[in-house]
Amino acid sequence: MDTDLVFVAGILLLVLGFPALVSAMADGRRPRGGDAARAAGGGLVMLAVWQRPGHYALRDIPDIILHVIGRLL
Repeated sequence: MDTDLVFVAGILLLVLGFPALVSAMADGRRPRGGDAARAAGGGLVMLAVWQRPGHYALRDIPDIILHVIGRLL
């Protein structure tokens, strides 16, 4: 399993879960979709960090994202 891909997928789910959370709160309903996306994204990020401790630093995140996108294209 490629931990960089798992890490980027987790970040993507975290980012996509935020608008769903804000939308649900603005409509006055429970943010089930946003909660699920944030939980899955957080789990994926934690899995990637657990698999390769010390590999992911805050300053390296943009490079990791660009590297994964470059491999996919």
